[in-house]
Amino acid sequence: MKILRPCTCALHRRHWIQCGEPSGLVMSNFTLFGTVRAFEASPLISASSNMKVRVRAKRRAIMFFAAMTTMSLSYADSLTLYNGRAVDSDLLDLPEKLLSGTLAYKDCRFTGLGYKRSFITPYTIGWMFGAANLSVPESAFEVVALKHRGLQTNSEVALAYHLNFAGAALGPVKVKPGFSWGFSRALGKPTYENGPRNDPERRYRFQHHLGLELAFTATESSPWSVISKVHHRSGGYGMIAPRRVGSNFLALGIQYLFE
Repeated sequence: MKILRPCTCALHRRHWIQCGEPSGLVMSNFTLFGTVRAFEASPLISASSNMKVRVRAKRRAIMFFAAMTTMSLSYADSLTLYNGRAVDSDLLDLPEKLLSGTLAYKDCRFTGLGYKRSFITPYTIGWMFGAANLSVPESAFEVVALKHRGLQTNSEVALAYHLNFAGAALGPVKVKPGFSWGFSRALGKPTYENGPRNDPERRYRFQHHLGLELAFTATESSPWSVISKVHHRSGGYGMIAPRRVGSNFLALGIQYLFE
């Protein structure tokens, strides 16, 4: 998959380019942003305030149309088969315990599927990465469906906004980090999870979801990847559910990328 970068020319400042080459409909839609701006700023238009008002209205309509059409464009979607196991650790303590070999696993596992539907990265997010001279991440809507077994037997569904970053090559393997933020709903009582300190037996089905993953691909053109993922549920620092509730799982997965 090609990396999208913001175009820096004055006229086309709002469309993305792939490795220096405009990308078909993406270019034609986002070129409209710059074209309308340049048209509005011309001396002939600036002489008439009524004309400028009409141009602004047309620009808003064009921007809305472009946003709607580009949202339907897809780079590549993926399907992932996961198998995960619960760990006895808070999210922030997990890296230290994992590297030191002191991470304890629990008899609670899940198996499930994850599906990502790609779309054009929103301009604001792309601009922030472009301003920092970083590659613009790929965006996707993510749906995860899991079935737990062991200390809890409920099912789970998660919906999230996913960012997939450019990554780097480690010898013959390409490693790409990913980040998901969204919400998770337990379909049944999540008996394994922690309860709040003032009511440890209580369980919360609807929680904040966070996914941290690394994708390992043998070659750039291969549609197959091995996924290593942290699957996190929590109260979102008290915004959705009380603090200290939730769970953490480490998962491995096999991902197939649909070109």
